[in-house]
Amino acid sequence: MQQEGLESESAEECEKETSDEEQEAIEGKTSDEEHESTEEKTSDEEHEPTEEETSDEEQGNEIDDLESKEDEDNSSKSDDDSVNSDRSEEEEVAVDDNGEKTFPDWFLRKLHPGHFPRFMVDLMSLQKYINNPQIEHFHFNDCNEIALPILQHIFMLLNHVKGHETDNNSFTYLTRATRISNICFREIDIKKNPMYSFDPSQPNPLLFRSIFENGMSYLNRDALFSDIKFLPADIKLYFLAVVYWLHRSSHVDLNHLHALIICLVVLRTVDMKIPPVRNIRLFHKRFGNLIKKERLHRNKLLAEGISERAMKKEVKALSIPDRMTYIPKSDCYLVQNELLQHFYIPEIFKKKYDAYSSVVLHAFAEFQSVVFQLHTLNALLDFPYLAPKMGQLYCGVFLYNLYNLLKSRPDVAHHVKKYIFRDSSMMIEKSTTLSGIIIQIS
Repeated sequence: MQQEGLESESAEECEKETSDEEQEAIEGKTSDEEHESTEEKTSDEEHEPTEEETSDEEQGNEIDDLESKEDEDNSSKSDDDSVNSDRSEEEEVAVDDNGEKTFPDWFLRKLHPGHFPRFMVDLMSLQKYINNPQIEHFHFNDCNEIALPILQHIFMLLNHVKGHETDNNSFTYLTRATRISNICFREIDIKKNPMYSFDPSQPNPLLFRSIFENGMSYLNRDALFSDIKFLPADIKLYFLAVVYWLHRSSHVDLNHLHALIICLVVLRTVDMKIPPVRNIRLFHKRFGNLIKKERLHRNKLLAEGISERAMKKEVKALSIPDRMTYIPKSDCYLVQNELLQHFYIPEIFKKKYDAYSSVVLHAFAEFQSVVFQLHTLNALLDFPYLAPKMGQLYCGVFLYNLYNLLKSRPDVAHHVKKYIFRDSSMMIEKSTTLSGIIIQIS
C-alpha cells in the first residue's frame, strides 16, 4: 500500500512538472512573436521614404522618360534613313540588327525552291567551300579537283553581279592532300572577270559555254554545242559533263565511257517501260513465263530466217535518240533478264571490303563531281539546260560491274552488240550513236 501511494505521488509530481514546462514553452513562443512583430514595425518605419526622397525619385523618372523619347525619335529617324537607302540597294547583301549578313533577293529566289545546293550559302557568305567526301583512290589527287574550274567560275559570277560587284577575289577551299590524313586549306584566287556580264534576272547562256573555253585544247566547241542540240533535252547537260570529264580526267578510259552509255540506255528506257524490279527471284516470279514465251517466239522467227522485227515507217523517220520511246516492252524484259545480276554487289566484297578497285571508282567519283558542279552552274544561270534526273542515268554498282565486265573484252562494241543488247536492235543503235557522238566531239 505504501508503495502504491508513493507511485501515485510521483505520478502527480511528474504531471505537474510537464504542465509547468508546457506553460513555459507557450509563454516563450508568445514573447518571441511579439518581439518579431515589433522589429518588423520598426524596420518598416525606418524604410518609409521622406518627402524629399520621393520628389527626387519623381524627377529621375521624368528625366528617364525624356531620354527614352529622344532615343525613340532617333531610332525612328535612323529606320527611315535605312529604308530609303535599302530601296536603292535592294540587290546588295544587307546586314541585319545582329550584324549578320543576309542574302540578296535574287539569291533567295533560287535558294528557297532548292535549286542551289547547301554549299552556295557558305560560298556566298563565308567565302568558303568544303569538299564532299567520296570513295576514291587516295594516292591520286582529290577527285573533286577536276571540277575546281567550274567552282571558281561560280564564285566569280556570285561576286560580279551586274551593278553590284564586290572585292571578294578569293575563297577558302577545304580538301584533302595526297597521302596526308589532315584537312588541307587552300586559298583559291580569282584573277579573271567573266567574259560576259552576269544579270541574275536575265543570265546569259554563254556564261555556261565559257566553262569549255579554257583547258580543253583538243575540244571542238562549235561542234559540241551544235551536236548537243540533237539530243533529248533531259540528257544534254549530262553529256556536257561527260565531255568535260573525258577532257579533264587522266584516269578515264573508253571502258568508263561505254559503261556510262550502257547504264544510261538501260535506266532511261528499260526502267521507264517495265517495272524497275531489282530482286532476281521476284523478277522471275512476275515475268518468267512472259520471258519464256517471248524467247520461244523469237527462236521460231530465227528458224524461219527472220532476224528481227520490222520497224514501223513513222518510227524509222525519227532520229535514233527519239526512237527510244517506241522500244517494245518485250525487248526490255529480255535485256533486263540478262543484266539484272549486275545490279548486285559481288559476294566477294561482303567478305573482303578491299577487294574492289578504288582506281576504277576514282574516275566515276570525278564524273559525279563534274555533274554536281555543272548542275549548280546551270541553276545559277536559270537552267539553260534541263536538269538531269540522275536516277534515270546513273547507278554506281551497275557501272562498276559493267566496267569490270567490259575491261576483259578485246572488242567492246562486239560484246555490247552480241551479248548485252542482243535482244534489242534499237538499244544497240542508241548506244552506238551516243558513243559515236561523244568520241567524235572529243
